[in-house]
Amino acid sequence: KSGEWTQLRLQIAKLKDGGWKVTGKAWSRGTTEPKDWTIVAEEKEEPIAGKASILGSPFAGTPIAFDDLKVEKAAGN
Repeated sequence: KSGEWTQLRLQIAKLKDGGWKVTGKAWSRGTTEPKDWTIVAEEKEEPIAGKASILGSPFAGTPIAFDDLKVEKAAGN
């Protein structure tokens, strides 16, 4: 929702068959994190090596703020 903070969790994991699985979910700040992943995609190509980054493109041309970014190893990897 415009004017409110949104929590976002993304992860990428290597699959046993050599592919990659990208999952994500988003929820409004102050509400419970969804149990299930909202977005799930599989990719055959290995991600490009480098540093984690985030980019936003505001629909209305207003600034987007990012806060409290954290990169960590996904559970089970």
